[in-house]
Amino acid sequence: MSISKDRLSASRRGETGIGATIILMSLLLVSGSAASLIIDTNSDSAQQAEQTAQDALSQVSTGLDVVDMVGHYDNGKITSLDVLVRLGQGSAPVNLDHLLVIVMTMTSSIDHSLNSTSPETRFTARQVCLASNLPAWSNDVPPLVGQGDLVKIVVDISPVAIGQSASIKLIPAEGYATLVTFTVPDNIVGTVVSLR
Repeated sequence: MSISKDRLSASRRGETGIGATIILMSLLLVSGSAASLIIDTNSDSAQQAEQTAQDALSQVSTGLDVVDMVGHYDNGKITSLDVLVRLGQGSAPVNLDHLLVIVMTMTSSIDHSLNSTSPETRFTARQVCLASNLPAWSNDVPPLVGQGDLVKIVVDISPVAIGQSASIKLIPAEGYATLVTFTVPDNIVGTVVSLR
């Protein structure tokens, strides 16, 4: 009788060991799944953070710099501007179809765009120097400004008299705005005057 009693307790110990092993394996499986989920979530967060950083960098580095600005003088007033621009250092290409040019004088503030249907609110642009690998503009190619390119923007403005000040602001769809303020000089010889 005592032999069967020993066999019975050995049998119970085996059942307890198998039960503990099953519970341990279940815990390992659940913890592995949880660890995988955490790693996947961290990976998604890292990708979102990287995209946010790239967007922020693009916002602060993309834009146009004004190289030179010339005013056309007629009857004692500046009536149009030629603005020579290039990309800022580290800037991504800028599409002039999405550029807003705001001209602010003492009496008005007018928004100009390349695709405006009204001549009073339209500016024109042409490539002066094509140094980037971007293609020359045409009807099929959007007006992109690349690194090293120089572009002349011509905009008609409300007349600005001698001694008065005005500003021009270039705002790309993405990136920083460029503001240039000028004062029409008192001594103008001819019909063209440098304002920068």
